[in-house]
Amino acid sequence: MTSPEYGKWFFRVGYYLLPFSGFAMPKKAEAELERTREALDALKREEMRAVPTRKGRSTRASEGEALAETDFLVKKVKALIAHQEAFYRAQPKWNLANVSCRSSAEAVAVAKEFLRMAKEASGEYCWLFNQPPDHEDWELHGWKHVCYEDLLELSEEAKRSWVPEIRVDAAVGSRNAENLFKRAIAKEPEAVAIINLLLPSEKERLSAARNMCSSDVTEADICKIPSPIDLGVALLEIIMNKPTSPEADVARRRLQQLTSRKLLTRGSRGKGRPRENHHPETVRCVYIMANSLLRQVRQVDALFQTQIQDPIQMQELIAQYYPWLIKARVYSKDRKSDSILNMQPSEGALHVAAVPLGLSPSKVEKLVLRKRAS
Repeated sequence: MTSPEYGKWFFRVGYYLLPFSGFAMPKKAEAELERTREALDALKREEMRAVPTRKGRSTRASEGEALAETDFLVKKVKALIAHQEAFYRAQPKWNLANVSCRSSAEAVAVAKEFLRMAKEASGEYCWLFNQPPDHEDWELHGWKHVCYEDLLELSEEAKRSWVPEIRVDAAVGSRNAENLFKRAIAKEPEAVAIINLLLPSEKERLSAARNMCSSDVTEADICKIPSPIDLGVALLEIIMNKPTSPEADVARRRLQQLTSRKLLTRGSRGKGRPRENHHPETVRCVYIMANSLLRQVRQVDALFQTQIQDPIQMQELIAQYYPWLIKARVYSKDRKSDSILNMQPSEGALHVAAVPLGLSPSKVEKLVLRKRAS
């Protein structure tokens, strides 16, 4: 953990962001943190005692010893995860509106310092590699260590996190991957179109084939897979050269397969592309960040309400510090266009996350619910 950083109203240690006064230590969470720390320390002591005996034994360990070591490693990993979760839950509880302010100018200064330090805390937390343990935890603490810039970065990661092998597996299944490649090598229009859609670059094709196919599929074979344009031109030449021949009739059917809209939009296993190009787990993390950001906006809004009476001035300040809210506005017959803050964070977060992800709010909701169900 990094050394503490101090401001006028707040101080930060790692991703822990606290005011100088007005916070409460969660006693139950503290006790759980101490329990998990003791459990982890006990495992470390057990590991240290086992080191001398391991040095004197035969290089070829017995099966029983190997299983025992595996069990110990699993226990240690679980203990470490439990300790990290307990550490997250041990964050003190506080609200931004409880920070003492004597004027509207001071409330603005408090908000500025908080947002600066919250951005730094978000970087310390590193959302790309961490997620709060449970929804109750990020609903309570996530707003203290989140910023929109990190949400944008994670959104880009969600778009590109489908590695080639995962794309192929999601579309046709790993067992059918080699057959798909062989069909594309044989210039079957449907397979060529699918390969081009899933793996547009030769580098991705070679990577997927290397990891998913047997030695029957060589790199030279992969390089022979034509582009849809090259295959289409070849089929057109057959049609134009012999327009009334049986070969031309076959070429027409193959060309229709190559350009079929249904082929490129259906998502059944074995045919077509994956239903989405966004990694569900990363999308869920973007949603959690969006939810936390809306809770942060509410905290800042509540702070301003303690000193600022003019609602227009408050709206202008919120728009100044959170310009992305304008893009996330909701337009419908039943709701005002600027009412996203009047929505529950769980609903509003779908709209906030949808914009940088390039998805609809309903699609974000499906991916988030799918991840929860799994």
